[in-house]
Amino acid sequence: MKILSEYDFIKIARFALIGALVTISYSLINLLLGERFIGLRAGWASLISFSICLLLSYFGHAIITYKISHNHKKYGLRYIAVTSALGIIIAIASDVMVNVFNVDVILTGVILSIVYPITSFVIHNYWTFINNNKI
Repeated sequence: MKILSEYDFIKIARFALIGALVTISYSLINLLLGERFIGLRAGWASLISFSICLLLSYFGHAIITYKISHNHKKYGLRYIAVTSALGIIIAIASDVMVNVFNVDVILTGVILSIVYPITSFVIHNYWTFINNNKI
């Protein structure tokens, strides 16, 4: 029994590629904006980095992962809503893990970096871009 079709595999590979590129972009922007360089507090650096990468991520996924060529208003608004909600949840989780439960900041980043893309893929695949069946 086949677990993943070729269609699913290609979509996951594209999603992972865009996600990796946007994650690297986020990390670099966040590092530059943070306390060690420009001097913004972690929350502000993260929020600004997230906002910049939100646009990069939508267009990367819309064009490359899901091959969207129309109705960017519908898909874009859904994408922004889902991704913003996930971003807020991740930011709160990060703050709670580090400042309440004293989890190491690097371990927190690793954990949330695993949880976020899996959650994001499932929601975007089964709701955000649900009516788009192209590979």
